[in-house]
Amino acid sequence: MKYYSCIYLENHYLTINGRIDTHDECISICCENIDSIPQSALYDIPEKSINAYLKMRADIISESVRFCLLGEQASSEKRKFTSTCATCARYQLSSWPTGGDGLIHYVNLSMYPAPCQCKCFYCSLTTDDGMRKITDTSSYEKLFDLVEYADKNNMIAPNAIWQVSSGEITVHPYRDRILNLVKDKSTRICTNAFIFDEKIGTILATNPRAVINLSIDAGTPETWYKIKGVNNFETISNNLAQYFTCCCNNAGQIIFKYIILPGINDSTNDYKALIELMKSLKIGSLDISRDNRAKYEINNDERDKLVSATGRLIAMLHINKLKMTMYYHTPDEQTQAFAYANTLIKSGQL
Repeated sequence: MKYYSCIYLENHYLTINGRIDTHDECISICCENIDSIPQSALYDIPEKSINAYLKMRADIISESVRFCLLGEQASSEKRKFTSTCATCARYQLSSWPTGGDGLIHYVNLSMYPAPCQCKCFYCSLTTDDGMRKITDTSSYEKLFDLVEYADKNNMIAPNAIWQVSSGEITVHPYRDRILNLVKDKSTRICTNAFIFDEKIGTILATNPRAVINLSIDAGTPETWYKIKGVNNFETISNNLAQYFTCCCNNAGQIIFKYIILPGINDSTNDYKALIELMKSLKIGSLDISRDNRAKYEINNDERDKLVSATGRLIAMLHINKLKMTMYYHTPDEQTQAFAYANTLIKSGQL
């Protein structure tokens, strides 16, 4: 049947998102930047933590289905679990495959506080020292108890994707424990590549399902410095080359994400240099993203600039026989960006 849901709910995402040392709710089914995102708490007992998360997800889907069954009668009822989801661009009416296998298919370890050397201007953590310094280790212990409990009790699918995006993993106090947890899984290790980490290199060499992900956001040293606040683009390039030599697949284990920032990193020079760097590292696909801080407040003029900048990058990737994926643009933005890319390709304006 048709009902409102999203890919995160249906694919059963387990996201540890946000601050875990304040005893607030920090477990969610997604990481959309919307107010009052559905979340559950991290408890001392791991079984209690995972059950609270499972109930939250089940309640959201159940209410979504019920509201669709009620039809017009639903307008008189107040949403209890889906009021926030209903404001999200990803929450759409479709013939979703209800039920599934009941297993978690995505584990996103994006917990804070966590350290990072980057000073990305779009990151709110750069101005909050409390989010970068771990002082309460007990919260991390509860987190590991939760994830290890779910893993050992076969609640996480064998082919689930594990993402490590908690600050910068190479300088994380729990680096070894986190990497040991994901080393033999389908894992995406987010890194700023400031440091070449031998343990990550070993994981790439021994596990073909492991990848590293860098939010590159630039093609030139000047733009990199503008966005990241650190003048080390040459070091980044050298470290990426080292990681490339470790990859057992010799390709496909380094992933770039490009957060499009109109007027800052959408120049032809940046796009061209990015594509050349991708080719040198045999990166066949690019994750195209956007600045999510104003995803739901962006005005029409800003959205038009974002769409055209995105479409131009899509067209340039296509011409160079490179693939791409888009996760964070809204469905409408994606449709418009692809249409603009096709126009550019057909007109030969690139």
